Amino acid sequence: MDHLKQESEYKPKWENRRKVIFGNLILDCICILYIMIFGDDTKLNETIVTFAFLNAFAVTSAYVFGSVVDDKNFINR
Repeated sequence: MDHLKQESEYKPKWENRRKVIFGNLILDCICILYIMIFGDDTKLNETIVTFAFLNAFAVTSAYVFGSVVDDKNFINR
C-alpha cells in the first residue's frame, strides 16, 4: 500500500496546467472578439487574429500531446 501512495505523490498536477492553458485560450478569444467587434480592417489586426488562432492551436496541441507524453513517462517509472 505504501508503494501506491509513493507513486501517487509523483503524479503530475494538471490543475495548475489547466488554469494556465484555459487562461491563455480565453485571452486569445477576447483578443479575437475585440478585433472582430471594434477593430478596423487593417493588416495589423489581421496579423494579430492570425497569431491568436495559431497560439490557440499550439496551446491545445501542447496540452493534448504533453499529457500523452507525461502519462507515458509516469507509467514507465
